[in-house]
Amino acid sequence: MGKREYFLFEHYRQNLNALLAADPRLTVKPARDDIVVCPLCFNKYFTLDDLQNGDLTGEHIPPEKLGGTIVALTCRDCNNNHGALLDSHLVKYVRNIDALMGTGPTYVDGIASTKDSGEFRIEFRSTGENRWELLGVPQASNVKHIENFTNEFHSDDFSFKLTLRLGNERRAQLSLVRSGYLTAFQYLGYGFLINLGRLRHQFNNPDEDIFPIRSVIFPFEAPSDFVGVNIVSKPPEMKCYLIVFDVQAENGLLRRAGVMLPGPNVEDYAMFMNLEKFSGTSITIKHFDIEFDDKLETPGLAHTLWRVVSHATS
Repeated sequence: MGKREYFLFEHYRQNLNALLAADPRLTVKPARDDIVVCPLCFNKYFTLDDLQNGDLTGEHIPPEKLGGTIVALTCRDCNNNHGALLDSHLVKYVRNIDALMGTGPTYVDGIASTKDSGEFRIEFRSTGENRWELLGVPQASNVKHIENFTNEFHSDDFSFKLTLRLGNERRAQLSLVRSGYLTAFQYLGYGFLINLGRLRHQFNNPDEDIFPIRSVIFPFEAPSDFVGVNIVSKPPEMKCYLIVFDVQAENGLLRRAGVMLPGPNVEDYAMFMNLEKFSGTSITIKHFDIEFDDKLETPGLAHTLWRVVSHATS
């Protein structure tokens, strides 16, 4: 256990205790003040011993391979399961975008063939200025097929079929939603999570249609001033949190993501049931400069910000 994880345990423990003290309707069973709750499953509590034995783990937001840092603690099961089910697909997705746009050093996996050569595995990427690189993978192919392809390449009527394996885009998008959710938790604490059980269920069941991944804007052309917590204030019927963060694969291009998330009340989810009707709508966004420690002084910060925007637009 590193100093960072210990600091985060104390920080989120204090946030949870402050929230429980501020709202007597909320309870933790068994009642105790030396615990934190996993923000992803939200049904298991953990002590400092769990952090020391690895049942509670540091969580990189966004994934570490996309430039994330440890700013939250999640249980080992959620960290491992979501890493395999969601985050691995996001890492591959971002690397593939870099490869196809010529903005990174990695390749997209695929299959190539001509009419006569036979299929073989390839690695493909753009090198910019309408140029591309296609490499055969002899370890995973019939070498004769690669040789046939190479020989045919110089013929006058050369043409070939290329199939790229771009991965599961839905799971990649859902990983972005997860990163937005945890980024909001980083700034707003446990008070933000109380009514988001449906979203947590989506993370654990990625193939079900529970939360619209259309809430993701990636890449998001927004200035750095918008990174962090925002609220869409107008039109009022589209009011939601807009969480903005950056992702960047190693030696790749920095890209910004925007994730729309429900507000802290049960009824705030209704807007997401029919996102299509807001397509092309002009919106007003209010940004909040929030310090990491603000949720200790204001444990209900998510509700406070929500009310601030409501009063400003009423």
